Amino acid sequence: MVASLLITLREVLEAAPIISIILAFLSRTGQSRILPSVWLGTGAAVALSVAAGAIVFWTAGELSRRAEEIYEGTAGGG
Repeated sequence: MVASLLITLREVLEAAPIISIILAFLSRTGQSRILPSVWLGTGAAVALSVAAGAIVFWTAGELSRRAEEIYEGTAGGG
């Protein structure tokens, strides 16, 4: 559980500067009318990620022992 939290935190810390750079670029080039679209896309990405994570969490929890091992091996890439 802690590992998943740290991975999520790392991904957020990687995405934040990219979004900030995009917002700063749009502001400085006079494209501020596009800023709401960037925030909408960011919010949609967060919502979809949370939904996908919840689906995977609940689905994987219902698998039998053997099916869970296959799932983890496939999802983990190894």
